[in-house]
Amino acid sequence: MVLGFTRDSVRDVFVKMLGMEMVDEEPSPLPGELAGQIAGSVGFVGKATGVVYLHTGVGLGKTITGKMLGLSEADVDDEMLNDAFGELCNMVVGAVKSRLCDCGRTCVLTIPSIMRGSGLRIQDVANSSRHVLGFRAGDKRLVVEVTVKGPAV
Repeated sequence: MVLGFTRDSVRDVFVKMLGMEMVDEEPSPLPGELAGQIAGSVGFVGKATGVVYLHTGVGLGKTITGKMLGLSEADVDDEMLNDAFGELCNMVVGAVKSRLCDCGRTCVLTIPSIMRGSGLRIQDVANSSRHVLGFRAGDKRLVVEVTVKGPAV
């Protein structure tokens, strides 16, 4: 359930908010980028509980930020990138939450968290199931990881 909602939410948000088509692909670790990676997460807590992580290279992060703010990628600074990526995570997980609530699994969202670095990996969480989705926009990749407690998958 949450996986399908997450896949649909990623596609919907990217098309509606950014005009970018996200194509499914087999998930695999992101290649290293000189500029590093960015990861954002938003949790949901209630009758459905879990966390959705979006991570990509800084290159796609700057493309997203530029589209959100109407700027060229060259004009995007680190603060803008962090804020825009956090907002993107909020939009994606907000759409997941809405779909969960429509199914009677009411929940609330946590505030977005942003991490930057290289070789970022999400570790398994005790008593949770972890699932990974892969997406591609042109030559840029997005990995979405979903951890869920209980039967909401």
